[in-house]
Amino acid sequence: MRRFAITASFVLFFLLPLIFSAGTSNLTPALVSEVNFTLRQSGLVEATGGSMSSLEVNVSIPGNYPYQTASYDGRVVFDEYGNSIATIHEPSPPNPYRFDVISRGTTRERITTSLPTSYQIPQEYSIYLRPSNEIQSDDSEISRLAATVTANSTDDWDKIVRLTKFVNSYVTYDKSLVGQEKDARWVLENRRGVCVEFANLYAAMARSQGIPTRIITGYAASPDGSWQAHAWAESYVGEWVPVDPTWLEAGHLDGTHIQLSRFPNKVYEAQAYALTTPGGKLKLTWINSFGGTAGEMSITGLKQNNASPNIELKIGTNETQIGNGTIVYAILNGSDYRIIELALAPCKSAGMYPVELLDEQTQIVATRPGVQEIVVWRIRSDPALSKGYIWTCPLILNSPYFENKEVTLTLTPQNIGTVPFNAWLSRNSVLVGESQTIYYEVKTGAPGERIGIIADSGVFEFPATRGIHTFNFTPKKTGLNRVLIYSSKGGAQELTFTVSREPSLRIKALTTQGAVIQGKPFTVFLSIENSKPSVESALVTVSFNGENKTARASIEGIYTINFTFVPSSEGLSNLSAKISGESSSDDYFQTVEVKPQPSVQVSNINYAFVGTGTTVILNLTGSGKPLLLNVSIGGRKIPAQFGEVSIETTPGEKLLQLEWLDEAGNYYNSSIHLDVPATPPPATPTPSPSPTNAPVCGTLHVLLAFLLVAVVHLSEKSA
Repeated sequence: MRRFAITASFVLFFLLPLIFSAGTSNLTPALVSEVNFTLRQSGLVEATGGSMSSLEVNVSIPGNYPYQTASYDGRVVFDEYGNSIATIHEPSPPNPYRFDVISRGTTRERITTSLPTSYQIPQEYSIYLRPSNEIQSDDSEISRLAATVTANSTDDWDKIVRLTKFVNSYVTYDKSLVGQEKDARWVLENRRGVCVEFANLYAAMARSQGIPTRIITGYAASPDGSWQAHAWAESYVGEWVPVDPTWLEAGHLDGTHIQLSRFPNKVYEAQAYALTTPGGKLKLTWINSFGGTAGEMSITGLKQNNASPNIELKIGTNETQIGNGTIVYAILNGSDYRIIELALAPCKSAGMYPVELLDEQTQIVATRPGVQEIVVWRIRSDPALSKGYIWTCPLILNSPYFENKEVTLTLTPQNIGTVPFNAWLSRNSVLVGESQTIYYEVKTGAPGERIGIIADSGVFEFPATRGIHTFNFTPKKTGLNRVLIYSSKGGAQELTFTVSREPSLRIKALTTQGAVIQGKPFTVFLSIENSKPSVESALVTVSFNGENKTARASIEGIYTINFTFVPSSEGLSNLSAKISGESSSDDYFQTVEVKPQPSVQVSNINYAFVGTGTTVILNLTGSGKPLLLNVSIGGRKIPAQFGEVSIETTPGEKLLQLEWLDEAGNYYNSSIHLDVPATPPPATPTPSPSPTNAPVCGTLHVLLAFLLVAVVHLSEKSA
């Protein structure tokens, strides 16, 4: 008999053959707050070409998390990543053997209401930064592209948003790739895939920017309401933030996401082990499968939030002359971190659009708690519209999160007058914290008319008085900024400029606290200087001999951060540091000498006898550079060094102690139990000396007898 193992991949992304016990018609996944489910995973294990015994089947099942509760009546174990595994053991299974794993649970939407500005990445999360065969975060092209996408990001949340948006728009969903599980490099080159490919590319790009990211597998409803097996991601930025690049969700994850397992790289696998007769092979297949995935899931309950009314839709003017344009803008105040799509639908009449959108119909906005966001569309009426009519054009705002909002634009052939204006900027680029000035010239004003300005800081309106005017503001967002100027009679002008960060961070020093000793913890101090008056967030990584430790820090002035390492070997080792800020980066490299631990041994012990006392004579040897070496016995302590050391004591049982420090101040000691003799051992008789040399030899023998020592070989016991 031989042990045989078979693994069946969790092949994702075909539609689930669901059994609905609760109505899910009119399902809007983005609004789902809670789902109750029953999942049945069924399969067959068969030994082909022989028989089997001692069968064990492991199946990943939904686990328990702050946002999900689940139960299973059988035996459950947990893998190294905390995933729940249903384990079935059959000593003498039939061939084939059918298994049924039924779990029940409730999953809830994930809402991110706060994120820390500073944090340290736990060492156990470093596995989610490493490259792999599926997630090549060390690929130069992936790293370069990710750096470009996230350039001038405000913080880590901004990086997550930019990467999610990029992957969502860059990769085309292609069902023909179901089950192929292409790696991130392939996805980058081919720009196609299903959710695993979306997740792999996102994870590779995020890891390349120092953001720990892991792959999540399970089930979810797609935006059109159809259910399917699914994969998404989580990124660590002080806490784990859910990211679904396929369905363009981040920060907020809708309640249809039923989590099965989480891994650094691979998606879920079911495993079977058994003893088989010679020539036998195990085969695992799913029953009622879809694309290879076990398959009966019942949705037994579902809660859906109401669409939020908390969004405003406004228009620059309610009436303008045919051929003119204006702006439409939405104002929303964020209550949490999430990505929201907003789509403006223009009116349509007899197959034609009286109004043309000059910006993308669907725009994406990322919200933050307590921060106002403004989304703007420029529109222009068709100058070829019939002048024999007055056109009324409704424009409707659609969003999966919000109630539909509508504004109406009236297009008239009549000359209702205009407010001619022109605007320009004082500079095409500014640094973070600097103000920008908008100049606008009104050529012919009119009482009651207005000039409006929309910037990231808000919407501002002023009387349209003739002359040149200025408006000053400090932009909040880095990268490309746009400003819209409009009049209450129609007409709009767009101005763009960039906000960048002058390199402000640099490494001042990378030091260790004292000497570095093999096997002993030592602390690395990294001193960083921020030359700007404002606080800047940066990702800080210190590496020692291939071990990385990372933290997110808010740096103001001179900032010092420390990390602790334990060297495993002596000799020269590499120590490096890297900082990646919002506008600048720096790195530093040096070598560190790791010294061996100093050791002290007693190679032999002799005794000399003077009166009633005994002198213990030690020969100390060892290695390294012990400091402040002391020898003590019987309450007496003396300084010592390698070589011969003598210390007086009284006879009897004594504890000989050695104490010393290394160059870093680490303490060492060892002790030996001694039975100190009171008199020398009996001397061996010697012939009498001749008269000629009696005085000399006699004196010499007396001296030798007096100094006679007993050599005792002892083994040292180290503390």
